[in-house]
Amino acid sequence: MAADLRVAWLFPSLRLGNYWHPVLSEFTKTYPQTIVYTGDWPGFSPGFEGAFTVETVGRMQFMDLTQSKTGYGQGFIKVSPAIVGRLLRFKPDVIFTSGFCLWSILSLLFKPVGGWRVVIVYDGSSPGVDY
Repeated sequence: MAADLRVAWLFPSLRLGNYWHPVLSEFTKTYPQTIVYTGDWPGFSPGFEGAFTVETVGRMQFMDLTQSKTGYGQGFIKVSPAIVGRLLRFKPDVIFTSGFCLWSILSLLFKPVGGWRVVIVYDGSSPGVDY
């Protein structure tokens, strides 16, 4: 049953992710055993306070390798490896991981141990990144 399914969402940052709040709110109505893990949480958008469970894991940091003053910098997102312990304790059936970051890799590496399924959610990027 949907109510029994344990779901984890992994977002390195939700700082500019307010567009996810309605999605996560509706998703949690069907799958109430859902936890959203993030390394950067500015808080709920107005009207969505407490609509889903959020746990902050460490601190997300963008490591810019180019120090670009124009456009997007090139670098990587540094997130806490403590996500592994959190996932092993929560025991999700499914993990939705946002994009391609260390948390995506760790969720795939520990998949045989945790027994979860992993879905990589890729919601686009800019032309400057795709070139």
